[in-house]
Amino acid sequence: MNLKDAILNRRSIKIFGESTIDVDVVKQAINSAIYAPNHGVREPWHIKYVQKEQLEQYAEQVGDIAFKGDEQKKRNHASKLSMLGGILVVSVDRDVRQKQHHENLMAGGAFMQNLMLLLHAEAVGTCWHTPGYMFTPEYYQMMNISSDQEIIAELYLMDVNDDNSSERSNGYDDIVETW
Repeated sequence: MNLKDAILNRRSIKIFGESTIDVDVVKQAINSAIYAPNHGVREPWHIKYVQKEQLEQYAEQVGDIAFKGDEQKKRNHASKLSMLGGILVVSVDRDVRQKQHHENLMAGGAFMQNLMLLLHAEAVGTCWHTPGYMFTPEYYQMMNISSDQEIIAELYLMDVNDDNSSERSNGYDDIVETW
């Protein structure tokens, strides 16, 4: 698959069934995605990999944080997560200097795009999630992510489903203005 095809055809997978993802494919994609542009070669990204066999425990702990007192929402969320092939929780280094922090966030986004395209090329579907609970101190503690990092996404991993295609509505004329 060439780069243009990967960019034009990769979509966030939101309809999925039971998935199993090869850990080696994820490993290889991460090893290539780290070539994302980043200022000062800081490589500010970090990943916590929740593999398939850990999803039940992960869902239970997330449910306790996100859906306190609502057992039905906990069960629904756990059922959804159990179908995934895994989750990558991606964070970047925080920096007290505004410019460097901004650069780290942008580098993290470039890393994520590389990663999603590389996984797509290997028939692994992805969906970038930013649920409200990922911003809570309880979630940081659960994931053992230090306060000097900022979580930018949960990346759901699943098998590609052909029913997930969609067209983009905006093009050059819609988004570019001449100065």
